[in-house]
Amino acid sequence: MSDVSADMKIGVNEGSNESMGDDPGPKGIPVTDRNSPGWVRVFSWVFSICSFGLIASLAVFASFFDSIVIESGERFVVPLLFLGGVTALLGLLLFEFAHARALAGYRPSRGIFASQAQAFAGIFLAGVLTFVHPLAGVGIALGTAVGAFGLLILSKLKRNEPFWDFLPSEAATILAGRDTEGFRLAQVDTREHSLADSVHVVGSGVAFLVSLGITSDLAARLVLSPSAVLSFSLITLLSSYAIIKWVRMVVRDPDASEILPAVVEPMPDPADDHDAGGLSVSGLTVTNLDGQSLLSDIAFRAEPGRITGIIGESGSGKSLLLSSLSDPFGFIDMHVRGRVRINGVDPWQRTNRARSLALSYVPDAPIMLPASGQENLACFMDGPVLDQGKRMLEQLVFASDLVDQICQTKNASLLPGMQKKALALARSFLLSPDVYLIDKPEDHLPEKQISAVLTRIQSEVRLGRSFLLVSDHRAFLDACDAFVVLSKGRVVDYGPATEIRARQSAGWARFVGDRSLEIEENLTNWIRSHFKRPGDEPNRRKVCLIAAEMLAFSCQNKDTLDVSRLRFEFKHFEGHCLLRMQDSSPPISSAQLARAQEESEGKRKNQRLSPLAGIIENSLDVEAHSEREGRVLTAKIETFNPRHQKSNDVQQTEIR
Repeated sequence: MSDVSADMKIGVNEGSNESMGDDPGPKGIPVTDRNSPGWVRVFSWVFSICSFGLIASLAVFASFFDSIVIESGERFVVPLLFLGGVTALLGLLLFEFAHARALAGYRPSRGIFASQAQAFAGIFLAGVLTFVHPLAGVGIALGTAVGAFGLLILSKLKRNEPFWDFLPSEAATILAGRDTEGFRLAQVDTREHSLADSVHVVGSGVAFLVSLGITSDLAARLVLSPSAVLSFSLITLLSSYAIIKWVRMVVRDPDASEILPAVVEPMPDPADDHDAGGLSVSGLTVTNLDGQSLLSDIAFRAEPGRITGIIGESGSGKSLLLSSLSDPFGFIDMHVRGRVRINGVDPWQRTNRARSLALSYVPDAPIMLPASGQENLACFMDGPVLDQGKRMLEQLVFASDLVDQICQTKNASLLPGMQKKALALARSFLLSPDVYLIDKPEDHLPEKQISAVLTRIQSEVRLGRSFLLVSDHRAFLDACDAFVVLSKGRVVDYGPATEIRARQSAGWARFVGDRSLEIEENLTNWIRSHFKRPGDEPNRRKVCLIAAEMLAFSCQNKDTLDVSRLRFEFKHFEGHCLLRMQDSSPPISSAQLARAQEESEGKRKNQRLSPLAGIIENSLDVEAHSEREGRVLTAKIETFNPRHQKSNDVQQTEIR
């Protein structure tokens, strides 16, 4: 990859350098994850300490000027000393240039490690001064203490000044979309108190003044050479400034500490794992800092050569699911846990070894670097890769002159929406991953281009690629071989697309979960999602109660080692609804139903009924039969239309 691509790296992701499985090497375009290898710290420390030493040498030259030129009057030495100082400055410039070039692409790490190294060098010089005389290092200690204490106090005040303030009238202009620059400035997170710079300077100034006073007193008592006063004071100023800079980096405003990177906890492979290829997801859970589950125990498989659609209502977690599969490390303030495998390989594991691409993610808003369209299309590669990328793009936009126009654009992030979406999809097809994750492929595309994208997807499917699509477009949904249905961050249905389409067209909704009481919250949330009308709360409570009793009844005679799943189906009718449960236990006998009926009819006050009796008591009718997959229990539950109920209440009020 060219130097240009290295310079385009933004930030640093600390990651593992271990390889992913036994992949023999790249089968197409080679890719490597962006990592911060261990040698970055070593190189940065070496360069930073050398640079710090050259700056400190200028203080020594100040001592020479004082003792040799001023006191001894040897003026001929001035050019030599000046040349020595210039040499130190040129060396400083050379070291900083080498530091930047050697660690190109690791700018945040360079800054952090340089601050650490310079603070270490400052502490070392404090020790040297203290060794010369116990009082000589007091200035560094006192100035650092003043600066650190001041920064700590400021961090507790929580009075951060925004980078750019605005009036309410100006805010209206920003929110109306007429001030893009103001919007950008208003989003800048300063994270530090506005007086942090002043405290930094004050702490260093205190160190300089204290050192100047102590060394002057020592020189007056002939304990220290007068020519060393200025050198000691300048070294103290430099050292205290470096140490306070490091303290400032550590002691941030508490608000900044609330912004934490994601905690990613991969689950190990089970002992009896037999990965059949494709994408396998199990136990995927995403929670925020408050413990709220945004995704809960997601499990499904996307087989090779198949298109899997992710469907559900708005806010169900469809886009979040694709993001968590692609890059859970990019989340902020999240905890991600689960097991994801692509052909037996963990895509979450980072490595800087060249290999083929496991997955490619095309989000709703296409990813574009502030570089040319050509560089965004071919990932900063040229030659055959670029030529192939242009052919891919031409298949989507149908015009070679438009391809040239897109590629010649200096900043691809400024392209129109259709061109950015086409470029992102063409780039994804060029990378040819094992699994494609595409969010809203139809956005910004006219119908003829949607048809072209579908044609390309079908070609990739024939090559054995897997697709996960989040889409509302009929053409993409019709192309899906399977569906994963989400509701409130949980999988409520999963299976062949033909079966799910048939159920949905007949008005049936399905929930599938582990046969365990632990899914009760998920089950009741799914039930509640079917009663959205104002005044529907009594209906919700009744059906949720019966669903919970059905779950308890199913789990009563379940074997401890049973890891089977159960299924609930639900459908609305006029005046009632049907709730059906199916599990793998033996059929329910007529005697069981009869006993439960008697228990329900003979219920005493405050008596706790068995689950089956509770179902019968709260239902209009209960039926039980068996199917090939297991027993089925169906409850007919009386419901009412809140609109009709409100209308009846109004009529009765008028009659009265």
